[in-house]
Amino acid sequence: MCLRRADKLRTLRVFCCLVLVLLLSSCAEKRSVLFHRQNEDPLAYIPGAEWVLVTDPIVAFRSEASFDGSVTGHARRGDIFCVQGRALVSSKDGNGGKVVTQWYQLEQGWLDQDTVSVYGNRMQAESASGKILEK
Repeated sequence: MCLRRADKLRTLRVFCCLVLVLLLSSCAEKRSVLFHRQNEDPLAYIPGAEWVLVTDPIVAFRSEASFDGSVTGHARRGDIFCVQGRALVSSKDGNGGKVVTQWYQLEQGWLDQDTVSVYGNRMQAESASGKILEK
């Protein structure tokens, strides 16, 4: 009879320890989600509107969808812009082969596909921006 009571007490202690661990782990720091109001930018959460996140340290906006276009401005890694248009441009590489580059038209100018990541809404782009800026 004494052994059974000791087993019950041990089981009760283990259970209490598990409950205590669960309670303490639920006290971890809560992460807030930054959510912009839609009236800040009416296209921010509309399906179909695309957003680009600059992934290179510094990029140059071009006046046209070409590396030969004049520079109209600059952006930094983590900047987010709404896509206004797209263009596929064919050119030749150093070996005479054909290279197709996708360009994104933004309010400030054109950026090529190798300098940005594309997202379906602004909130996704902001989340990705936060992650690349943490590095």
